[in-house]
Amino acid sequence: GDAELASELTASIRGEMSEYTPFFVHFAQNALLYKPALGFFGQIVTSNEGRAEGTFSVKESLMPIVNFARLYALHVGLDERNTLERLRRLLDKTVLSASSHAETVSAYDCLMELRLRHQARAAIRGGQPDNQLNPRHLTEVETAMVRKSLAQLSLMMKRLSFDFLGHS
Repeated sequence: GDAELASELTASIRGEMSEYTPFFVHFAQNALLYKPALGFFGQIVTSNEGRAEGTFSVKESLMPIVNFARLYALHVGLDERNTLERLRRLLDKTVLSASSHAETVSAYDCLMELRLRHQARAAIRGGQPDNQLNPRHLTEVETAMVRKSLAQLSLMMKRLSFDFLGHS
């Protein structure tokens, strides 16, 4: 599309956001609706419903990272549209420390790789690719990586809650 038109739209939206200060509070509240699939004792929480029984949605598990990057990028006025690029720019702007950036990118990469590998396997078998992973089908290393990734999401959500809602 027309880059000038997109720039005008972006500027208009930024103007609206600056005039409506509760925007970031509402965005944060909405972002916090996505809960990491991690139980109290560090187990991966799975669904008890229908076809998804015994699985967790890796796509929903990625949403806290996507929303975190989107919210902070909007808050500091970044134009990036890609989650990893937003995270890199948040590091550049010192919104994220080097260690937080590395942990967040690692969590994103881990979950996205598992998601894509799962979908590729389903397609190869002639099935319908989806986002539902069964933790029993993960290796011990993959399970540990998912648990660590989900724990990182919990930390991100606490920070988001504190920064935008005033509590953790």
